[in-house]
Amino acid sequence: MFASRLISLSLFFVTFGIAAASPAPKAGIAKRAGTSSDVQAVFLTLKSATDSILPQIDSLVANGNASDATITPLANAVTTALDTASASLAAIPGPVSTDSGPSKDEIAALTAGIVTDITTSFGGVQAKYPFQLPLLSVLLIKLDLALTTLLVGLSFLVLDITSVVSKLLVGVAGLVHSLGFVLFFTLLQL
Repeated sequence: MFASRLISLSLFFVTFGIAAASPAPKAGIAKRAGTSSDVQAVFLTLKSATDSILPQIDSLVANGNASDATITPLANAVTTALDTASASLAAIPGPVSTDSGPSKDEIAALTAGIVTDITTSFGGVQAKYPFQLPLLSVLLIKLDLALTTLLVGLSFLVLDITSVVSKLLVGVAGLVHSLGFVLFFTLLQL
């Protein structure tokens, strides 16, 4: 009786021990590591998009033709460009190394330039039309969220880049704060 239990228990362990000891080999799954060039390409695409949208906003403000009907589609286009860049960053396997390719400082300078352009354009809208555009505050909240999401995604890929970006944005910290970009402002600890 005792022997039959011992034999069945040993057969149990032998059967599952063999099955567990030799799992099926993974079929050559190889992920390509992301590079800092991939990150830079995302931001160059974003810069190209914002460089075509922001001058239109600046022109509307300069000509006195800014209204909810004219600013809203352009602000939504900027938000969409930021969201697209965030999605592109999320697709890059990371963290990435900045040993070869663009450096952390180059990526941070590109990022800070884009943020400066966005805040300057929307700062002009807010300065000239502080109360005439009722939807402006909603648009700015969307931009704040999109910028924050972009920077969080970037900080996961390029470690410790937020401190470099925040140093580059000190000159526009007041404008970032006055636009109500609270999440972005807090993330950068400006």
